[in-house]
Amino acid sequence: MWRTCILSLGILWLGVLLLAPPAWAEDDPEVTALAKGVKDYRTKFKLIALGPRALHPLMAQVASQDATLAFESASALRWIAHHQTRGRVSDAMVAELASYVHAGNDAQKALAAELLGDLGAVDAVSVLWDAVVAGDLAKPPARAALDSLRRIPGKGVSTKLAALAWKQSGARQDALFEVLGARGDVEGLPPLLNHAAKSNVAAVRALGAAGLAEAEPVLTHLCAQKMPAAFTALLAVAGKQADTGMLARLYGHAKDDAQRLEVIRAVSRLPVAEGTIIPVLDRASKTPALRKEAQGALLTCCAGFSKATAALVYAKLLVESADAAVTMRALSGLGRTGGEDAVALMLPFTEAEDAAIRTTALVALAQLPGRRATERLIETLSMSEDSMTQSLLIRVLRERGSIEAVDAISEYLDGYGDALKRQAGEALIALAATGGGERARATYHELLGAGLADVALRGLERVGDLDSVEPIEAVLEGASAPTRDLAGRALAAIAGRLVAAGERSDAVDVYGVALEAGAPVENDLRLLGESVEFTARGGRVHAWWLKGPFVAPNQASWAKAEAPESGVTLRTKLPDQTEKLLWGSAVVAGDQAIVDLDARFTPNDNVCAYAYAEIFVTKARAVVMKTGSDDGIRVWVNGTLVHSKLEPRGLTVDQDSFAAELVDGWNRILVKVCEGGGGWGFHLRMETPKGRPLKFKIR
Repeated sequence: MWRTCILSLGILWLGVLLLAPPAWAEDDPEVTALAKGVKDYRTKFKLIALGPRALHPLMAQVASQDATLAFESASALRWIAHHQTRGRVSDAMVAELASYVHAGNDAQKALAAELLGDLGAVDAVSVLWDAVVAGDLAKPPARAALDSLRRIPGKGVSTKLAALAWKQSGARQDALFEVLGARGDVEGLPPLLNHAAKSNVAAVRALGAAGLAEAEPVLTHLCAQKMPAAFTALLAVAGKQADTGMLARLYGHAKDDAQRLEVIRAVSRLPVAEGTIIPVLDRASKTPALRKEAQGALLTCCAGFSKATAALVYAKLLVESADAAVTMRALSGLGRTGGEDAVALMLPFTEAEDAAIRTTALVALAQLPGRRATERLIETLSMSEDSMTQSLLIRVLRERGSIEAVDAISEYLDGYGDALKRQAGEALIALAATGGGERARATYHELLGAGLADVALRGLERVGDLDSVEPIEAVLEGASAPTRDLAGRALAAIAGRLVAAGERSDAVDVYGVALEAGAPVENDLRLLGESVEFTARGGRVHAWWLKGPFVAPNQASWAKAEAPESGVTLRTKLPDQTEKLLWGSAVVAGDQAIVDLDARFTPNDNVCAYAYAEIFVTKARAVVMKTGSDDGIRVWVNGTLVHSKLEPRGLTVDQDSFAAELVDGWNRILVKVCEGGGGWGFHLRMETPKGRPLKFKIR
């Protein structure tokens, strides 16, 4: 009787819709012709753009013997339904699809039912259920209708389906239970709870699929009666609810180890509440297989525990576990979370027969805070005879910054392989730097004596003092070029610190040693007022004394003579008898030895500056001087003006060439460079009359 009523209502509803047929109900010849070309992707896109207008001709092709035509037609219809869900769903389209569910062939029924689900058509629930009632549940039309009933949203739909479920029996009722479980709405629970309480397996499974907490009492009762489906369903509910308390209770209902194992694995997939789950995993320790699984789950759960609880769990597992993998994971975890009191617990594992466990224990111990951990690591290093362990301990003590380990690490500077010796030296550099200057210097001096010059010199560059100079000088004898370079840098740094401390005389001496080592410290010595001689490279003057800037508001003022043109005095004596440089030193690099005045002076527009150099030749001679400047330039040799080009221009190498006479011995060269705006700089080089670079010295 009830089936007849529902069917009559469905037919009446469908008839009302069909009284007002859609605009496309009659074939549109153009659309029908277009539909035949759906295999072409461009035509397919056009049909999709037509939307519901293309529904009828495409539906007609769904059951075609041409499999490709049928597939592409169905695909286009799915796209049309997909786009319809973005806006308001057409009632007429729903009615058209409902007519196919009711009266089409099997292929059309299955596709129409699927599309109604895609559209989320609430009004189609009765039609879809009619398709289930009238069809074979094993065939596509009924299966597609059931799947759409799962997907149509809305609590009202769940309420309607629940009402239908009360009145069904057998396979169709089971199918409705499955639909309600998949929907997971509270509105669908009443018939499920009622029939589950009567041990209906389909209802029990549906409760598990729904995953709602309201199902726990019924499922727990059934678990107590040893119903396997109820256990599986309750496990699913606990997982969906992420309820570890429920899992803890479920563990007590497990009838065998297989079910207990399922609970344990479920635990490892959830963010765990510490107080509820640890007792469960404790109870699992009675069976070896379960114990191992439970320990693994507990280790995973520790990521969600507080640091204090995690440390307790790791400690517990270290005591209880006989499995190497669990032991190593627990050691690593305890290293991250434990305190100084964990040292005693870890110590036995640093002497384990298993090398992997020993290494893990040492690495974990290195992470623990406090002096006790450091002392234990140092003690182990002093006693170890295993090179891998020694290397590991040197590394971790270095990473801990344990200055107390210096003496123990120093033992490895003699009598061990080169790799370990170098590692020890590198560690000592790092540790000495944290232990203060005096301790650091002593360590670096020790490294120099141990043949680790390159390691020690890098340290002395940072903290070396006057007492470090003599040991560094000893290293220079017969040293390789890289070592000499490191020594020169260390000596230059020491001299710089002496300058800062006002120890000019000592600084000059140390700079002299650095210069012998090949360090480029000539400019530093010149700044201290020392006379330093350079050998020219390629005839280029690359060491100058600079003075400026002098204001020159316009080009006409560039010819104005400033004080340097009357005579150059590089330095003067102050009342306290110290010397003060009046000119700045500039030693330039680069193939052309260009002096960038723009970067050295402020202001650097509408100004002039002077550059002075003294060069030495072994006999009087005529030379050719070549310059380039930005902007104007004048050059004097021994007080005589030999070149003048006071005009705006950019610098080009060798843009000017002119003759000059040099005397035997030292010669004075003065250059004036004027600037309007933009770049500012110059260069000067000398050749013999035959075009060869002139050889000379500069000071």
